[in-house]
Amino acid sequence: VIGISPCMSTETSQVEYHIIDGSHPEMKAIYFNQENINWCCGNGIPFTKITHGFVFVPGMKRVREM
Repeated sequence: VIGISPCMSTETSQVEYHIIDGSHPEMKAIYFNQENINWCCGNGIPFTKITHGFVFVPGMKRVREM
């Protein structure tokens, strides 16, 4: 299970998506792209579309912390 988190870029003011994966050696979110998905899940899984998922919506206090 990995998390996909939207966040606002401070540089471009655009919404970007980041992967949250507890196995990252620096325990930080990484940019959502095919290379990073392959790192998290392996190269053998084709990610052309996502069929299942769940949403976690943190409260305002937690959003400020993140």
